[in-house]
Formats: sequence, C-alpha cells, structure tokens
Amino acid sequence: LCEQGADDLQTTLKAVEEQFGPYLHEVKWLNMGGGHHITREGYDVDLLISEIKRIRKTYNLEIYIEPGEAIALNAGYLATEVLDIVENGMEILVLDASATCHMPDVLEMPYRPPLR
Repeated sequence: LCEQGADDLQTTLKAVEEQFGPYLHEVKWLNMGGGHHITREGYDVDLLISEIKRIRKTYNLEIYIEPGEAIALNAGYLATEVLDIVENGMEILVLDASATCHMPDVLEMPYRPPLR
C-alpha cells in the first residue's frame, strides 16, 4: 500500500476480512504496513479513520499503519555547494552532497525534488 490512497486500504481490509474474518477476533493487532501517504493532497483521511474505527469495533483489535515519509516529506532542505561544472552535452554539476546518502528517492523512485 506504499503511497496508495485510503480507498486501496479499504479494499485490502475487505480482502483480509474475506480471507481471515473468522480468525480476526483472536488477533490482538493487525499491521497494514508502511508508506501510507496520509499527508498527500486529496488523501481521504475521513475514509482512513472510518475504516480503522470499523475494524477496531468489529474485531476488537488494534490497527497499525506506518505513514513513512508522509510525516516528514518537504520538512527540510538539503544545502549543498557546487564544486565543479562539467560539460557533456549538458551542464553537469558536481556537488559536495551524495544522492545516495541524502536523497535516495532521487535514485530509487521517480522523484525529483524542487530546486532553488
């Protein structure tokens, strides 16, 4: 459910109920994983809350979700210095920072941070 909406969580919870409903009364908690992008514009927080309340009331169990980067996304800045400029059909800036260490999403995901 990484970076999905509350409607996808609802669909997943219904599938869990269909497959494991008889056993959910014996469970103390249910972990629905990480990456819930609850701060994204358009995320249906009311649906998230109602689904969690419904599952808690129906099965008397705790629901765990992990919002991941959603709670810290755009909460800071990476300040860096240009050490060199290399021309290779386009200008390539050599910085005193590492994408691997400081912004791995740039390498691993289709993410480009805003530049100023």
